[in-house]
Amino acid sequence: MRAGFGLIALLVGVAVMIWVFSRTQIPVAQEGKKAQDKARQIAGFDEDGERASDTITLEPQSSGGRVSSLFVTAIKAGGAMERHFGLMKDDTIVEVGTQGGLQKVRDLNDDEMATALVSEAYQKKLPLVVVRNGERLTLPMANRPTPPGAPAAPGTANPAPPADNSNPLNRQLDAIQGIPTH
Repeated sequence: MRAGFGLIALLVGVAVMIWVFSRTQIPVAQEGKKAQDKARQIAGFDEDGERASDTITLEPQSSGGRVSSLFVTAIKAGGAMERHFGLMKDDTIVEVGTQGGLQKVRDLNDDEMATALVSEAYQKKLPLVVVRNGERLTLPMANRPTPPGAPAAPGTANPAPPADNSNPLNRQLDAIQGIPTH
């Protein structure tokens, strides 16, 4: 009988240790993964260890003898530049984010500097302004559709449908959560 109590006590002890481990160590491991992903991006690499600048081919466009923009001639499907910014083939990059704000490519008048700034924008999570099908877009866009054939980027799932606000209780819950009701 003592052996039975001892065995039960041992099993309960192991269960408590597993429970404590799962409550403390798994969140720490998840935060470590996020930190590794952030460090990888700051270093200019994607999740596969490929240099982000190698996932895009840019061609300088000139106007009046000056570089005016960078034309995306090729982009690797599912590559870092496509996943992070949502860049597509035939986009024209006209402005690049810097620490001081947006910098027009034509003001740089240096295609190598502009290309380097595109890579830096990826590393520092700064925006790009592109012209796509005649429309000016700032990338990355929130809740942008995933390009065909590309894996969905983390955190870019389709937004949930709007809540039913006809019920007063739902309106109160939305107000508490800070969600607009219209």
